[in-house]
Amino acid sequence: MYVEDLLIIDKNLKRFMEQIQGDFTVKKKSISPPDRYLGADMRKVEDDGTKPFWTMSSNSYFKESGLKYNKNLSDPNSRPKQPFTTASYRPELDTSEECTEDQVTLFQNLIAIL
Repeated sequence: MYVEDLLIIDKNLKRFMEQIQGDFTVKKKSISPPDRYLGADMRKVEDDGTKPFWTMSSNSYFKESGLKYNKNLSDPNSRPKQPFTTASYRPELDTSEECTEDQVTLFQNLIAIL
C-alpha cells in the first residue's frame, strides 16, 4: 500500500517517517521538501531574517485551469453589485440561473484551495 498526498512539516521529520514506513511503502523520491500539496504550490520562505515559514499559492492551479484574475475586481468603483451586499436581498426571491455542473466543480475546487 502506498501513501499519497501526505504532508508532514516538522523539525524532526525522521521520527514521523519511521512510523509511517513501518506500516506503508514510501517512495524514496517522495521524501523531500514539498513543492505542491492538494493542488496548491508550496514554498519555504526564509529571506527576511525571521524564522522560516511555509506559504501556499494557487498560481499553478489558475494557469492549468485557464482562469485569470480580474484586477478590476479590486477597484470598488468597477465591481459588479453583488446581491449579498444589501440588507434588502431576499434569497427566496432570487431567480438567477443555477450553476452548471462545470461551475459547481469550479466552485468546489476553489473552496478546496481555500
